[in-house]
Amino acid sequence: MEMAGPPVWLILLRGFQDAAILSFLGALAFAPCVLARDLAPRMAPPLRRVAGWSGAMALALGVAWFLAEAAQVADSHGIAATLAAVPDFVSYLPFGQVLLARLVLIALALALLARPLIALAPALVAVVLQPWLGHAAQVGGGLTASEALHLLAAALWFGELVPLLLCLRALPLRDAARACRRFAWIGLPSVLVLAGTGPAQGLVLAGGATGLPGTPYGRVVLLKAALFVLALAFAARNGLALTPGLERRPSAARALAGSIGVEAAIGGAIVLAAGWLAQLAPGGG
Repeated sequence: MEMAGPPVWLILLRGFQDAAILSFLGALAFAPCVLARDLAPRMAPPLRRVAGWSGAMALALGVAWFLAEAAQVADSHGIAATLAAVPDFVSYLPFGQVLLARLVLIALALALLARPLIALAPALVAVVLQPWLGHAAQVGGGLTASEALHLLAAALWFGELVPLLLCLRALPLRDAARACRRFAWIGLPSVLVLAGTGPAQGLVLAGGATGLPGTPYGRVVLLKAALFVLALAFAARNGLALTPGLERRPSAARALAGSIGVEAAIGGAIVLAAGWLAQLAPGGG
């Protein structure tokens, strides 16, 4: 008999918080990882705005998720009862301690936003802590490290798509093309890491190949994999077909911006699917 699944609102809350923190890290990492030195000062204000909005969303959604989990654990109803449950939630459950640590790190990164390179450090640690909020920590060993790498790669690919869109809108075509070409050098290794770590995690936690079609967990793994393949197709189109023509055809900028927007939306759906997986019992157990 299968256990009842988690409430949809909790899945969405976790998924959107995950997306916000990946966007936060991606926005902070974009300038040092992608932009040439002469372009970084021009893009600093819009990148800071994206990081600020993403970080604020990550913090607000993180607080809501923290309180929701405390209420679920204590079976409390109402804000007063939920707040009363927080001390025990943090004192006795490692899950609560990691959630709280991530909130502190996100708040610290936001406080340091005027110095993005310094803010990058606490934001990165907050993302790396994510595996300790899911099934990887229960399995331990290499799976925890694998998921940490998976999340960092997701931040460097999907989390940097919005900053890349900003480059297309704010920079001359020649400079935007440079940024797109440099992004490919970050995107390709990130895709390889995601392709290597995602299936391995899915197979282990689904209980092997037979668990993929036969359990709720496995079916969401398959959905996530299908979305990844779709995002990969758009990424290939962007890098191989649209970016090379960016300097020659102004219309290519509009086509590339639209395609990157679709790729980012698919990336958001993948992150929501990952949040769904984190709330499901592995292997449907």
